[in-house]
Amino acid sequence: MLGISIFLADRSFEENYEYMKQMKSAGFNEIFTTLHMPEDDIEVLKERLIQIGAAAKELDMKIMADISGKVLQQFSIVELMKTGITGLRMDFGFSAKAIADLTQEMKIALNASTITSDFLSELRRFGMCNENIEAWHNY
Repeated sequence: MLGISIFLADRSFEENYEYMKQMKSAGFNEIFTTLHMPEDDIEVLKERLIQIGAAAKELDMKIMADISGKVLQQFSIVELMKTGITGLRMDFGFSAKAIADLTQEMKIALNASTITSDFLSELRRFGMCNENIEAWHNY
């Protein structure tokens, strides 16, 4: 997997789209973005996410979004999937059951630095989909 990062508030959609096209032609097929930047206007964030999601679909790229529990107060999972999000990077603030349930719908990445064997046992107990779960380290 080769991926790029796009921070929705950093550049215009046009600049991000050009960057996405260049990176796709260079062999990159995944995009990472974050949705929990407290300084971002949520309505602007939603609009930009919809634009990036449509462009990603056009370019056959997948989008993983870093989220917090607060983000799910602003977006439902259904809304996120409609924007083109294909996976979520979930760190803290989520129960094992909630994560296991989401693995039935999409790819989920967890913070590899904080996973414990007890938490993995809980995920298994709640029926996580092994094909849809990954562990990532921060940077």
